[in-house]
Amino acid sequence: MEEYAKVHDRLGQLLKKDMVFVVGATRWGTSWVQQCLDTHPKVCCKGEGHFTDTLFPDLAKLVDQYNQNAEKIGNRMQLAGLQGNAAGFTFEDVEYLMQSAVMLMMQRWVPEDEDVSCIGEKTPEHVLSLELLDRLFPNMRVIHVVRDGRDEAASA
Repeated sequence: MEEYAKVHDRLGQLLKKDMVFVVGATRWGTSWVQQCLDTHPKVCCKGEGHFTDTLFPDLAKLVDQYNQNAEKIGNRMQLAGLQGNAAGFTFEDVEYLMQSAVMLMMQRWVPEDEDVSCIGEKTPEHVLSLELLDRLFPNMRVIHVVRDGRDEAASA
């Protein structure tokens, strides 16, 4: 239980730091921007957590399946004359789980003894889910990398 409290406190401290997500089309320089940010001594910026396009949909499916199973068990209990099962996760619970999952991953990137004021993550595909990221991390900043197509037009 002590370890849980320690991790929970650490995640809370990390949530107080500035957070940035680097997004954009693939092959447009998002990795270069992420690597530049990561060289700053007060910034820890890593890449390709794929939270919104892989982790979150899988987590939502898992919770939905759990809720369906919990409802079936509750209905069976009620049909047997017993108090029904009120178990199940709410929409807000799922968002809390998503936020916690992201912070668990990010806490591994930042050594406890490092004085980092900003945590960044680069996954180009997050550009499609900025509304969800904004709900989870309302103080986040976004760096949207856009390639200027003039270079390609000149070489064609």
